[in-house]
Amino acid sequence: MVSTCSYEARRFGIRSAMPLSQAQRLCPHAIFLPVDLPHYVGVSRQLHALLQSFSPLVEQASLDEAYLDLTRVRDEYPSLRALGRAIQERIRKELALSASIGISFNKFAAKVASDLEKPGGLTVIEPADFARVVLPLPLERIPGVGERTAHRLRSLGARTIGDVKALPKQVLRSLFGRAGEEIYYLVRGLDLRPVKPEGQPRSVGHELTFPCDLQGEKELRQHLDAVVRVVAARLAEKGLQGRTVTLKARLAGFTSVTRRLTLDAPTSDRALLRQVAHRLLSRLPHSQPVRLLGVAVGELSSAQQLTLFP
Repeated sequence: MVSTCSYEARRFGIRSAMPLSQAQRLCPHAIFLPVDLPHYVGVSRQLHALLQSFSPLVEQASLDEAYLDLTRVRDEYPSLRALGRAIQERIRKELALSASIGISFNKFAAKVASDLEKPGGLTVIEPADFARVVLPLPLERIPGVGERTAHRLRSLGARTIGDVKALPKQVLRSLFGRAGEEIYYLVRGLDLRPVKPEGQPRSVGHELTFPCDLQGEKELRQHLDAVVRVVAARLAEKGLQGRTVTLKARLAGFTSVTRRLTLDAPTSDRALLRQVAHRLLSRLPHSQPVRLLGVAVGELSSAQQLTLFP
């Protein structure tokens, strides 16, 4: 699989998570490099240490992506753009890397801003500019809106973020549950999620890739039980429990689908997680073979033993 690709390669239609054979057909003269994960992790640690020199409130989103809360340091620079340039210059000098930066008043707007001028761009979205800059963008720019969600939104006539904003909350919630309600608020520029420094993970999960596609429900359930065992053990090891259970499957043709269920109360109970995972598995399109199964538990909290007496 393609783990990532340069912008030059993307012009030929190559993208992340694409099979290497397909990428080679699209661009026969492309240069394919082996993955060097230890090196990437090392550079990632250098990057996040550098970011923490600007603000102690750094939330790592991936190896090469992070959110910073710059509220306390913004007044030390003549402008937000000057602050962004200072971060980019440090990254360029110390790591010899370019960085795309988006600065705005919440996570959603900052994420959208960071994608607008890649590679190496810097975009600042002030609250007064949100509607003018963000609403005309394609609905796929909403973080978390994948191909399946975008298809359902387009079926309602939505093509831009502004079109999504025009949809009633009840419609979005009926289609996507709690995720639909989150979209309703995000497209209005309302995102109250704080920047969470590294500490408690956002989810605990495990995936299993099969050497060949599987289709029998009995065999899939057996493998799913093994995945759930690992997830439950990891939750117990970390002293955590969660409310949201997500099942991920990669189908034939490398299409990935997810099914999610939010429980009334957080749990780390293996039997309950197994029951929920089986229920989610039954929602998959069983006519298609499965290459990968994964389970993740989110909305985590500490698993505390309640006492009988105060």
